This record gives sequence, C-alpha cells and structure tokens, in this order.
Amino acid sequence: MKHKKFLCMMMALCMMLSVVMINRKVEAKEDTSYQMTGYGITIGGTKDPVLESFKSYQLEGQIFSDKQLRNIYLSMERKVGYSYKSISKPVTHGISGLRTRYYDLSSMNFTDLFKIENYTPGEYRLYFAIDNVDGQGFSKYIYFSIGFDERTFVHELYRCVLDREPDQKGFDDNLNALTSGRISARGLARAFYQSPEFKKKNLNNDQYVRQLYKGLLGRYPDTEGYNNWMAWLNRGDGDYRDFVLEQFLNSPEFENRCRNFGVNY
Repeated sequence: MKHKKFLCMMMALCMMLSVVMINRKVEAKEDTSYQMTGYGITIGGTKDPVLESFKSYQLEGQIFSDKQLRNIYLSMERKVGYSYKSISKPVTHGISGLRTRYYDLSSMNFTDLFKIENYTPGEYRLYFAIDNVDGQGFSKYIYFSIGFDERTFVHELYRCVLDREPDQKGFDDNLNALTSGRISARGLARAFYQSPEFKKKNLNNDQYVRQLYKGLLGRYPDTEGYNNWMAWLNRGDGDYRDFVLEQFLNSPEFENRCRNFGVNY
C-alpha cells in the first residue's frame, strides 16, 4: 500500500514537472521569437512588370515585424551583359519616427527617389531592404523592364504635355493616326503643344521650357540648354515659343527618342 502511494506521488510529481518544463519552453520560445515578413512587394502592382506607359510604378506591398521598424534601403541596378550594375546612389528612407511594426510601402513617395520615366529601355532590378530597431532585416530584388512602343509614345504626350491620363477616344484616334502614317511623331507632338488645352495652362517661360524637356526629351533640362532657350523666350521682341518648339522637334535627341519608341519621326 505504501509502495502504491509512493508511486502515485512520484507520477503526480513527474506530471507537474513536465507541465512546468513545457510551459517554460513555450514561454522561452515566445520571448525570443522573431518574425519579419513581406507581402506583395512589387513595382506597379504586378510581378516582374514591363513599365511601358509609366502610368503606375508605385512601390507596393506590406512589411510586418514583431519589433519596431527603422529604415528602408533602396538601390537601383541596370542589367549590363549578364550582370547588374548600380545606376544610383543607395537611398535610406527612415521610418523609425512612425514607431510602427507594420508598414505599407505605397505610403512612401517612391517616385521622388527614382525617376524611372527618365530611364532608357532595358532590364532593371531594385534592391529593397528593411530593418528594425534590433538590426534584424528583410531584403529582396524586384525585377522589372522598360519597353517603349507607339502606345507609350502617345501616352507620354498626354501625361507629360497635358498632365493627364488620355481619354479613350482621343488616345485611339492619335494612335491610329501615328501608326497609319497619317501623322509623324513630330506632327503629333506639335499638335499637343499647340492645342487649346495646352495653351489654357498659361505657362510662364520657365514652365514652358521645362515642359518641352519633359514631354519631348523625357528628362530634366541641362543648365546650358535651359539658359539658351530662356534667353530666346525672354528677348521681348516677339513670341518665340513656336520657334523654340521647332528646335526641340528637329533635334537629334528627339529623333533618337522617337527611334527608341519605334515611331515614325
């Protein structure tokens, strides 16, 4: 009887110890656990996108961490041969002030960090990394390519000259005129800049020159070129806007850009 009572006490003690040990193991795992996860991290909302019209190239996705997030690191690379080479300085975007463990990437102004609309056709990848206050991190490459075509050329005129997305009928009419040969790229671009809609914007000379660089050359003005065209527009002895427009339209740089788009110059 005494032996049975002793065995029962020992069994009960072992069960209690096992429960304590299991609980301690679970608690220790919870205390030291770490998790940082990214979901749907893309450019423009698609996997491996081809950016043609640049209508949407916002960085998208969500990051979750069990610790407060600290910094986002970004670097752009272009494929050259069989490898990728950096084409930008690494960018650090601090988010520690938000005191958050969750971050929606679309809330970051990615378009100000990298001017993708100025990139030449090719294959690219964006290095993306994020860390938290403990220095633990998450990283990945986001691959995309840039391809130019007739549709992109027309879309860019709407977006860069008129500052809006095209209406479907107007877009179709202009695209058909361009692809059928009824109008050249120069003629179509000229029509946009001389349209009543563009003239209603009432741009000053500075804005006008910058719009020519943006809409026709797809870039920001260089200092020498900008000063030269501003000198023409500020002469005061006439309206030289059409003259300056023709210089842009007949420039080798615009001709080469049309060739990249595959449109009839």
